[in-house]
Amino acid sequence: MQRHGYETSDTPSDADIAVINSCTVTASGDKRVINAMKQLRKHNPDIVIVLTGCYPQAFPDEAASIKNADIIT
Repeated sequence: MQRHGYETSDTPSDADIAVINSCTVTASGDKRVINAMKQLRKHNPDIVIVLTGCYPQAFPDEAASIKNADIIT
């Protein structure tokens, strides 16, 4: 992304995009991913949240229903 002019941010409130690379080994891990997206949205309502990784691959219908994920891959 840096090659396309994006810069990294140390704080979610300054970020334009957040990429959540999830893993679905445990149900508690799934809940942490959903919670993280909720907190990102709370602190930065305009952020674009990308959900990727094992969770949307293993549970595509469930992932599609997550309201805080803007892009699911």
